[in-house]
Amino acid sequence: MTTKRCSRCRNRKPLEQFVKNNKSRDGLNHYCRPCKRKIMQEYFATKEGIAAKKRMAENLRLRRKAASKKRK
Repeated sequence: MTTKRCSRCRNRKPLEQFVKNNKSRDGLNHYCRPCKRKIMQEYFATKEGIAAKKRMAENLRLRRKAASKKRK
């Protein structure tokens, strides 16, 4: 299998256009990269997405702070 059909745009694309997903049978995500990018942009424009983005930024800040303390 050298191509796969995207579940969103319904186009057949090369396997390189899909990110890895260990939970799927073939090991690839069911959306192609451009479709997944668009989905995520739409999500982060919503109220829930904005809150998730803030949580991710805060978690990253805390991990970096913990890593810098560990190095000292």
